[in-house]
Amino acid sequence: MSADLHIHSNASDGSLSPSEIVKIAYAKNLRAFALTDHDTFKGIEEAQIEADKLSIDLIPGVELSCNIGETDVHILAYWPDVNDPDLLNELKERRKNRKERAIKFVEKLNNNGIHITFDDVLSVAKGSAIGRSHIARAMKSKNYVGSIQEAFNNYIDVNSCCYVKKESCSPEEVLKMIKKAKGVATIAHPGVSKIDEHFLNLKKLGLAGLEVYHPDHNKSKINHYEKLAKKLNLIATGGSDFHARRSSRGITIGSYSIEMETVEKLKRKSLKLLANT
Repeated sequence: MSADLHIHSNASDGSLSPSEIVKIAYAKNLRAFALTDHDTFKGIEEAQIEADKLSIDLIPGVELSCNIGETDVHILAYWPDVNDPDLLNELKERRKNRKERAIKFVEKLNNNGIHITFDDVLSVAKGSAIGRSHIARAMKSKNYVGSIQEAFNNYIDVNSCCYVKKESCSPEEVLKMIKKAKGVATIAHPGVSKIDEHFLNLKKLGLAGLEVYHPDHNKSKINHYEKLAKKLNLIATGGSDFHARRSSRGITIGSYSIEMETVEKLKRKSLKLLANT
């Protein structure tokens, strides 16, 4: 049996509830899955209740962004202490920054003839950690675009007219925070960020793995990162990065997965961190 270690719910920018995700993971015969919403643990409790009912293993997680120069880097944390006060404060601050950034997006969109309001975005987000997908959905609901992808391509993606750069920090800061919370850190979709030359240094700071198997990685990239993970003695992980049905990324939960042997390797890292408390 296998595991999908990168899934988003409507606690952040996904479209399905945590309990719906658990049911799909179970139906796909996954043995385990990680809920890795952006900057929030909000969906973990609901997912755990449903996972207990179905006897499927939930790996609590979170996805955190940072920067190396102008490059956006995403780090996945598995099994962090969801009650760690410093991590919770950081997540709260990040969600505040998300709201402020969304307001700036709305202002830019208004200046470019897209007349949505921040309340429109809040209505779509429904209390979740606000992301660009919520802005895109608000635009689509007002018929300014025909699809979420069109909103990104023409207005809110990097280098588009209404893009707003996010506040960020360094990978070193994120890895330090994850380590303190006893979490296991991996680089998400390294083929997107293309920071191969930094992995050795990040490993020294606590990086445990690379997300080798991912929808944004073609066969060539998968081969490359398999070899690099082996060379650097990092754990080769994988996940669908599921956000929504019929989306351009993570079309199906479990479509990119790893063997449970790999999950056990990550778990041993987690237990070692707990033992050193």
